[in-house]
Amino acid sequence: PTLKQEAMALSYPVFETYGMTECCSQIATETQERQGIVSLDIWNLETNEEGYLKVSGPALCTAILSPTSLLYPQKNGFYITQDKVKLEALGKNKFKVVPVGRSIEFSKIKGENVNLLRLQQILEGTLQKFPKIKDAALAFEKASNEDEVKIKLLYSLQENSNDASELLNEFNQQVMPFERATLLSQVDEIKRSELGKFIYKK
Repeated sequence: PTLKQEAMALSYPVFETYGMTECCSQIATETQERQGIVSLDIWNLETNEEGYLKVSGPALCTAILSPTSLLYPQKNGFYITQDKVKLEALGKNKFKVVPVGRSIEFSKIKGENVNLLRLQQILEGTLQKFPKIKDAALAFEKASNEDEVKIKLLYSLQENSNDASELLNEFNQQVMPFERATLLSQVDEIKRSELGKFIYKK
């Protein structure tokens, strides 16, 4: 059983919600009838041609202050998320939001679903043991002449060090065999968003 099912079995009033930092609020909340998560009245929701959710509303942030500049995340009044969803109309400006997933963070390896976000959290916990490594992140890699998807560990250094191989080995000991990183690549910098999230290749 899922954590939600276990909580409900103990009579806790648990409901699923969907939101994000950039919206400073929930976007959708599960109904009392347990019929999926439904958008709140303050939001206008759309999807773009690739299926990514677009959000507009009064609680949406208008700017993000980075260490060097002021950034404006909205485009034509909407913020384009990295979440793929299906929107089922329930009435005027009311939608059931069905998450499809973040396609750039999910893949199948040896027939198993792999969630790169979960693995990234494990990696970041392990990274704290290696102060000479400035930053590290995981990405899916697929050679043009191969069908097999592999996991690559990208890293940047604070100073010259051979710790990357040790980081790779320690990370691989904490995950399932099909989740192990088999490629290692040094880069000058790990690209992250204004909120510090690793920017996955689309």
